Amino acid sequence: MQHEREAHVFIFPLPLQGPVNCKLKLAEILSINQIKVTFLNTDYIHQRLITHTDVPIRFRNYPDFCFWTVPDGLPEENPRTSAEIGNLLESMDASAVPIFREMLLTAETPVTCLIADGVFAFASDVAAEIGAPLLYFDTVSPCGFWTLLCLPRLIQAGEVPFKDDNLDEMIMNAPGMEGIIRRRDLPSFCRTNDINDRRIRLILHEARHIPLAQGLIFNTFHHLEAPILSQISTICPNIYAIGPLHAHHKAGSRFAPRPPTASGKKTGAAFLGWTNSPPNLLFLWVRRPGSVIGYLDEAGILSPDQDLTRGTEERGCVVSMVEGKPMICRPDFLDQHVNSRYVEAVWKVGLDMKDSCDRAVVEKMVIEVMESRKDEFLKGAEEVAESAKAAVSPDGSSFVDMDRLIEEIKTKKIAIK
Repeated sequence: MQHEREAHVFIFPLPLQGPVNCKLKLAEILSINQIKVTFLNTDYIHQRLITHTDVPIRFRNYPDFCFWTVPDGLPEENPRTSAEIGNLLESMDASAVPIFREMLLTAETPVTCLIADGVFAFASDVAAEIGAPLLYFDTVSPCGFWTLLCLPRLIQAGEVPFKDDNLDEMIMNAPGMEGIIRRRDLPSFCRTNDINDRRIRLILHEARHIPLAQGLIFNTFHHLEAPILSQISTICPNIYAIGPLHAHHKAGSRFAPRPPTASGKKTGAAFLGWTNSPPNLLFLWVRRPGSVIGYLDEAGILSPDQDLTRGTEERGCVVSMVEGKPMICRPDFLDQHVNSRYVEAVWKVGLDMKDSCDRAVVEKMVIEVMESRKDEFLKGAEEVAESAKAAVSPDGSSFVDMDRLIEEIKTKKIAIK
């Protein structure tokens, strides 16, 4: 059909590995469904994809997909960690945003839909300028996202900044989270005493722009976060809960990506034998190359991280995420504090190790998850896993939302406000 070839989606993720990986999964599903996709990376992130993944090779399967890049304006030696997101965004405002705007204005095939990270408030102006709908795709959890949207009312109500050091006091002005979220469960930047903190100002700016979007995309499913999605819909009614994105492949639906071309890169499947072979699996650590500052694998320099990998190769494995398993959460940044609270108090699939992390606490929680409450947590985790599978199966909530997203992009039915 002719309209299927006219749709052109432009995707601009926050240049951190998590948001990029998540949006790449969506880009591949859109490409499978004959939608032209342009994916904009920073030069730094794109070089990491080329070096560490088979992404460039895999996306050659899709003739209507292309990568474009822009500079982020930071020096090469800058670590570009999530903790320094403010510096990254300020630098991109000066170096990347003008190029991004020009790309959209002069695209050979007119952009018919813009998908951007919610922190990119400038995207609303650019989308309006080219006359295309804007969909914000925040890859944080909806429960974490909702606390960000609630920040203006928390400040207005005097709950942020905190008036004292009682971190166990319940938060009252986050609708839908009553009796769940305590002060200690809010994003860590809420603990500042400075209302003009740059991170606070950044979130307030984002909260003002989110309602300008024509829709919000989340990598979650309704069964898991329906109450919070209902709250978010009061800000933006058009919500696409299409996750877990990686589960569409396992479900074998028409959204499943094509098998990757052999590239010599390691994949999660390569480690399955290892997980089944040791008589006593002592640990599994989830990490990506370069995620530990000082890890210099590209240069071939031995680092403490590499020492750990080599020294424990018989007793542990440092690889990929395991699904349907209980968790012990040690939050650090942004939505992780909210997520870890929901893991324990709402979803009941693990424990929240927040603020206190000595040997005794770690030992106690490991014993709880692996021994004394093992059956309870396994049951909860398996139920969530089954719900996720059901969501991405035909007629499941995420399958239906994905189908709606694709159809509305193709037929240009996403109304511009």
